Amino acid sequence: MPKDIFAAHEKTAKLVRDKRDKELDKQLVEQNEGRRYLEFSVPALDLMLRLPLSIREIISEGAKLNHCVASYADRHREGALNILFLRRISDPDTPYYTVEVRENEIQQCRGRKNNGDNNPKPPTVRRFEELYQAHLDEIEAKHRKEAKMKPKPERRPRPTRYYRKKKAKAAVPAA
Repeated sequence: MPKDIFAAHEKTAKLVRDKRDKELDKQLVEQNEGRRYLEFSVPALDLMLRLPLSIREIISEGAKLNHCVASYADRHREGALNILFLRRISDPDTPYYTVEVRENEIQQCRGRKNNGDNNPKPPTVRRFEELYQAHLDEIEAKHRKEAKMKPKPERRPRPTRYYRKKKAKAAVPAA
């Protein structure tokens, strides 16, 4: 028996959490490969969007900006929505804004304390949102165009007995 059972439990629980987090981060990295098209930058505005590298990074972003992005981490990892970090190109490691994108539309773009407390979005961020949504619209249009160009799969013909039964019922005179 360990001398301090509580400390031993905490140490073991941390090891289990760390192992689980590594597995979740691996899933996130795999998911991110298909999301690279969402990354975007506008050097003239000194702003860029990048994908989070880990679940812990999403949680840390929420803590630093004092908003609830951490509650979206699992849905991001599962692919239900996309979380991106808006950063200054000149300071890419400092959280600035967090963006949620779903179905190629910006759902939210939040800064410190969700832009409350007399903290409105700066004009550069609003302009970046406009440019980014235009970028997403172009991607969506491209996807739609590609979908139209794909040949439709051949429809399987219905079995002939279905039509024979229907014709036979229609041919029976009503009494």
